[in-house]
Amino acid sequence: MEPRSPVSSSPDPAAGTRDWAAALPRDVLLDVFLRLGSREIMRGAELACAPWRRAAVGEPALWRRVDMATVRLWSPGWRGMVRAAVDRSASQCVAFAGPADDDSLLYLVQSDMDEEVRGKCTRVRNLTLPDCDPGEDSDPDDYSD
Repeated sequence: MEPRSPVSSSPDPAAGTRDWAAALPRDVLLDVFLRLGSREIMRGAELACAPWRRAAVGEPALWRRVDMATVRLWSPGWRGMVRAAVDRSASQCVAFAGPADDDSLLYLVQSDMDEEVRGKCTRVRNLTLPDCDPGEDSDPDDYSD
C-alpha cells in the first residue's frame, strides 16, 4: 500500500480572493480620485488596474482643476503630464496650477484639431504658475522630456 500524501484542510487563498480595487463603484472611485489630485492620479492611482485607468482617463470632471504645482519645471516628462491632464479635461478645465513654458502655455489655449484656433482650456478662471528660476547652470532650451 502506498503512503497517502497529507490532505490540507485549509482553503486555497487565491480561490477566495476578490479584486476589491476593480470592483469599487465608479462614483466612490471618482470621489477618492478627486481627493488625490492630478499628479497623484497620474503617477499612482491610474496605474493600479485597468478599471482605475479607465476612470482616471475617461472622466473629464477629475481634470476640471489641474494641480501640477508639485511637478518641477524641466523635470523629465513634465510636459507630457501637463498635456495629458489638459487633454483629459475635455475643455472643462477651470483652474490650472503647475509648470509652464511658452509651448505648454500655447497648448493650454490652442488646438491643432481644426484650422481655426480653439482653446483647450477656454474656461480657465485661475492660472497659477510657479516662480521659475532654472539657475545659472541650466539651459532653458535643453529639455529632457
